[in-house]
Amino acid sequence: MISILRERSVDRLRRYGPTVLGSLASQAFSVLAIAATVSLGLDTSDAYSIGMQIGNTALTTIVLSVLYLAVIGRPSFRAWGAASAATFSVSMILGLIVVFAVSSAASSSNAEESHYGIHLIFAAGGAALALAGVHGVRLACHGRPFLLSLVTVIPNAALLLGVLTTRVLSGGDGNASLVLPAVCWALGACVAAAIYWVLATRLPHVAAIPQFNESLKSKSLHVSALAWSAGNIGLASVVLLASTSQLDPGTTTALFLISRAGTSIVTTGVNAILAVRYNWVSAANVPAHRVSRTLWLLVGLLAVTIGVILVGGESGVALFPIAILWLYAIVVTPIASREANARRRGGRLIAKAALETIVGGFAVLWVYLNPTPSGFFAAWTVISLAGLAALTWRARDRSLAVMALLPLPMAVACLLLAT
Repeated sequence: MISILRERSVDRLRRYGPTVLGSLASQAFSVLAIAATVSLGLDTSDAYSIGMQIGNTALTTIVLSVLYLAVIGRPSFRAWGAASAATFSVSMILGLIVVFAVSSAASSSNAEESHYGIHLIFAAGGAALALAGVHGVRLACHGRPFLLSLVTVIPNAALLLGVLTTRVLSGGDGNASLVLPAVCWALGACVAAAIYWVLATRLPHVAAIPQFNESLKSKSLHVSALAWSAGNIGLASVVLLASTSQLDPGTTTALFLISRAGTSIVTTGVNAILAVRYNWVSAANVPAHRVSRTLWLLVGLLAVTIGVILVGGESGVALFPIAILWLYAIVVTPIASREANARRRGGRLIAKAALETIVGGFAVLWVYLNPTPSGFFAAWTVISLAGLAALTWRARDRSLAVMALLPLPMAVACLLLAT
């Protein structure tokens, strides 16, 4: 028995270990780089926290939330050149839109003017990072997801190096250019794009994998739903973080670091495993029972949340249940989303995007008018649970819908009370 368990453990470590470690390395460099910007001043660290969110928007929305999920269930996809060109063009446009949205959401005009250039540099670098992500997706589809998990390591390491260089050049008096770390990040993204392009072009030629016939309407519905939902999440993530710039200096940085620490749990514990399990070979064989079993393991977190809400009220303890609800939502949602995408549930994904637009618009507006740290997390929770409810509605496994709808009213209450 012990030998069997040992063999299974070694097998799983070999299978998931590289991707999990790659995700951890990427998240670690991101957190270290932003934490290091605190030495340049709290206002500067806040600007760089928002800049990092801007720079990663194209990668997380266009590449990981649209392209990756669109091609993972279509092994016959071969238009990587067109995908790269379209991604780069759309990323540049999206970057400018996001920078404008951030400028509109910022409350201090002085901060807008002094950090506008930093945000533009991150937007330009984000287009290069998205291009690297396209090649990373191609590698992941061919069974190398650990390379996709490492796609942000180079720019994040370059940002950390830029911050340290700025500190050395300034001699501790802050006279060095505060734009240097942003330039380093953008250059690192360009280097990553070049490296991943080389790796992708060296993939061995593989004959097209047989695929079932799919109508143009089905493809269009699926991709449109992915793009709609990605746009919702991308804009909401940046505007929510930018809204917190109305609070005390350093708050935006703290929220960015906390949210990055939380999302790292999802990236390493959920998405990394899903990236290994879902590829062009196994996408058609979705282990639905494993999804259900994984979701039920999270009921304990929900029970703890209910208890603390009843006891904590609106005191300082109330931030704890909001954080637990947030973690619950961001862990469960990608599991359900990956299954829906692998099965190409276009109708459910459209419903998810529509509900996210309605609920997300209200949540973002509420936080913009009443910015608080707890409101930031509550808004994210409401958006995630609303999308999860749409995905699990009318599902065969009713427990999934219950687990989405049960915490949603509590999340809305937390958002309304977070003033």
